[in-house]
Amino acid sequence: MATFVFKGYYGEDFLVEGGGSTVSVGSRLMVDPAWDVDTSSRTFSFTDDDSHLSGDSDPYADESGNDPNQYVTVTGPDGAVIASGKVYIESAATLAGPDGSSIELYVLEVNGVIVGEITSAPLQPGVTYEVTAVTNTSTGPTYNSLFSANYDPDDPNYIRGGVYADSLQGGALNDTISAGAGADTIDGGDGNDVIYYGTGGSDPSKGDLVHGGSGSDVIDDASGVEYDFNDTLYGDAGDDTIWAGGGDDHVDGGADNDLIFGESGNDTLLGGAGDDTIRGGGGNDSILGEGGADSLHGDAGDDTVSGGDGADTIWGDGGNDLLSGGADDDRFLFADSWGIDVVLGGETVTNGTDFDLLDFSAVTTSGITAIYGGSESGSVTAGAERVDFSEIEGITGSALSDRLDASASGAGVYLDGGGGDDTITGGAGDDIIVGGTGDDTLWSGEGGDTLVFADGGGADKIADFDMSDDGSGFTTDQLDVTGLTDAAGAPVNAWDVTVGTDASGNAVLSFPNGESVTLIGVAPQEVSTAPQLHAMGIPCFLEGTRIATPRGPCLVEALRSGDLVLTRDGSAQPVLWHGVRVLSANQLRHDSRLRPVEIRAGAFGNTRPLRLSGQHCLYITEGSGALVRARHLAASGWGGARVMQGRRRARYHHLLLPRHSLVQAEGAWVESFWPGRQAMRALPRDQLSALLRAYPRLTLVLWTSAEVESVYGPSAYPRMTLSKVSREMCRKWSLLAREMPQSGGFSGGSVLR
Repeated sequence: MATFVFKGYYGEDFLVEGGGSTVSVGSRLMVDPAWDVDTSSRTFSFTDDDSHLSGDSDPYADESGNDPNQYVTVTGPDGAVIASGKVYIESAATLAGPDGSSIELYVLEVNGVIVGEITSAPLQPGVTYEVTAVTNTSTGPTYNSLFSANYDPDDPNYIRGGVYADSLQGGALNDTISAGAGADTIDGGDGNDVIYYGTGGSDPSKGDLVHGGSGSDVIDDASGVEYDFNDTLYGDAGDDTIWAGGGDDHVDGGADNDLIFGESGNDTLLGGAGDDTIRGGGGNDSILGEGGADSLHGDAGDDTVSGGDGADTIWGDGGNDLLSGGADDDRFLFADSWGIDVVLGGETVTNGTDFDLLDFSAVTTSGITAIYGGSESGSVTAGAERVDFSEIEGITGSALSDRLDASASGAGVYLDGGGGDDTITGGAGDDIIVGGTGDDTLWSGEGGDTLVFADGGGADKIADFDMSDDGSGFTTDQLDVTGLTDAAGAPVNAWDVTVGTDASGNAVLSFPNGESVTLIGVAPQEVSTAPQLHAMGIPCFLEGTRIATPRGPCLVEALRSGDLVLTRDGSAQPVLWHGVRVLSANQLRHDSRLRPVEIRAGAFGNTRPLRLSGQHCLYITEGSGALVRARHLAASGWGGARVMQGRRRARYHHLLLPRHSLVQAEGAWVESFWPGRQAMRALPRDQLSALLRAYPRLTLVLWTSAEVESVYGPSAYPRMTLSKVSREMCRKWSLLAREMPQSGGFSGGSVLR
């Protein structure tokens, strides 16, 4: 007697459409989507003296099989015996497979009891099959024509749906699921899955429901095809790529960094958490980036786009769009033929600052006219195109000749002309004005404004530069020349400037690479000396902040390991490590949190403007003393600190001392380098290597769970949270800092190099 072993099913493994357990021609059924060969199958061990599994030819009488020498032992997933004895095929059903093939399903009987089912081909759990015939057989199939069920969701599977409403479940590994026709429900499960969700049912409004599950999944209706069904697609966890296809779809990327294409139709597209990229495609779409720094494109159609939390980049593209930045620093980009849009920048801060920017640098067919009608609100036009905006702190113009006018704004704004010969007018607040390339005419307006210049800037004119003393020895308006260099590529200083005059007697400042600034109404003799130029914002030193040392103020870039610096507790501590981190214009443009913050002269006892990274902390006399981050001071609206939005590059210097301490920079007390895990990981590799050579135990902070306090020592003072940094508190801290006795030799102009 030969032995034949197959794995199969039991009646409760099948779900019959409409309920019940019996089937007839036209019935539809599926194997339970959760079926697993390891936990759900029955094992059928046949012994027989021939090659056929015979049936019971009499549908009305049990135990009348045609083969008296045909036996089976049936065991469950745990190996326990469920039944044993003579076995017959009680009945058979023919099923239509997804690929058009026919699959035979055989119902087995032992001692008058149905003990399970086996098939001639695999049945995919979750796929709907239609019964095309029901028979009562006597001869039965040969054993070698039968199939042993083997579906294991823990293997990487190829799952193919049919033409009906299927329920398809992926497993733990990387599955490929092709749903086919019908309004299907699909769950990719774990792993990096590829899911083709198919054509939906007969009603286009009822498409497929897809969950990618965890892992980085690819979800598409079909490669190169867009089906017009209204689908609901969830990426879930992982970096997913989702194409919504045609129809009015709902897509939610879920956690992590997703790439979503709405394609045609009026779609609702949600990024979820993470830094997502979403393209609306055709149709009137609703796009929400939610958490993270998202890149959102409305594309064609009249779209509604909202960035949500995080520093988002938003394109309205064609059509008449409603664009909202949500919280934090958002950037709205426009190109030719953008349509008639409405932009709301948003005022909430969750991480970073509230600096929302309209960027027209991609507009090439016409210069723009941007006019503020009030604080942070106004309109921009270019031919037939228009943007009405509110809660916008800055505008960048096109590559052509633009007009930017913020004269009606009471709040400080950022105005960047970009390319072309621009006319830019500031408002009543403390504005930042960037002429950009081309020969620009700049009106600073009221307030203490900063006018920014960089290499390649052309021959600019400032019509109303305010030379009056702001009370700290500096002019009310300031020049920011950190983007200008000399012939050797080093930052310019006062001695690099040539002062001349134009035909009307106005002072002309000429810089080494051919840039010039004409100060209308300012005589050359008012700006002809280094101290006069320094008062306007042009540094007297090649770079740097002065640090108090026992020998007097020393430029930070001149300090070396072993040099002594003065600390607030009265001691002199040696510099263990002097690190430098250089940030490019591209880095500053893409992450506003990296931009330096300028503390105005006198605001914290500093005799000159003090420029720090946004993360750097200053000392405040709050309680027993505390530290406050520079970027939190700038975000408070106090006015004594500002983010240097026009800064084109930054060079940060770090001083590690034997313990965390306060050092004096330009007369203000600031912290020494705090070697936190994230701060160290942000350093260039060569700088990090030098730091670890200077203080080897810091490797424990980088590569183990050790906290910096247990390795390096405690912070000099606790750090204030953003929620406690208000405008009123900043004014109080500034007053107390100015009342501190001046020390460190910063009252004079001498400096050690």
